[in-house]
Amino acid sequence: MYCCDCYVTTCSNSAATSHSQHHTEIILDVVDSERDALREVLNEMGSALEGSDAELNTVNEMLEKITKQTEAAIIKINKEAEKVIDEVNKKKVGLVGQVNALKIGQTEKISSFKENLKSWSKKRREIKQALENILGTEDDVAFLQGASEIREFKSPGDIAVD
Repeated sequence: MYCCDCYVTTCSNSAATSHSQHHTEIILDVVDSERDALREVLNEMGSALEGSDAELNTVNEMLEKITKQTEAAIIKINKEAEKVIDEVNKKKVGLVGQVNALKIGQTEKISSFKENLKSWSKKRREIKQALENILGTEDDVAFLQGASEIREFKSPGDIAVD
């Protein structure tokens, strides 16, 4: 026996006593009806599955196509990126070479100017030293200035005494 209210199988004694108020059926009848119901569900599922299989195949084909297209796009992008990187590196090398050439040229000009400044500074010091040697002290300068005033007079009578 099968108790339809409790969803359990029972012996005939339990069906007559503890399940007497419940709806009970013979177990074989319940099994047959459940088997028929399951076959019906299975048949419905089978036809639905056949349609699902076709849809699944379509989805799989679409996924394969998308995967191939994506891989091809990635390969193309990588190739283009490598080309761009190569071009940038070539331009970089050229620009670095130009900057280095400018740097060398400017460095040479600065070095030359620095050497000229050193030379001019040395000459200025030499001239200053020569003038100091010639002039000696302020008294020598005053003497020379006085001597230049004397040279302006043409005769001994032209010299004025202070």
